[in-house]
Amino acid sequence: MDPTLQFAVIGLGRAGWDIHVNMLRARLDAKITAVADPVPDRVNQAAAELRCRAAPSLADVLSLPDIDIVVLATPSLGHAAETLACLRAGQQG
Repeated sequence: MDPTLQFAVIGLGRAGWDIHVNMLRARLDAKITAVADPVPDRVNQAAAELRCRAAPSLADVLSLPDIDIVVLATPSLGHAAETLACLRAGQQG
């Protein structure tokens, strides 16, 4: 069994790129499998650099079968609803 955790990073602004993506890149037990951001240039850059899937929204990422952990690097105001969506997706999968 592969011990690598499959991460999705949602939001590729300052916190997403500069904090979360950089931290995950340094981990041997982590792989960024998917990213989401409403800005096409950001997701295209991430997909190319990280060799991962890219999506415009959290909902699109939550439909993917192989995500272990979702990192929410979105504006704080949406975190409660986004967290509930992640928990619901985890119950279904």
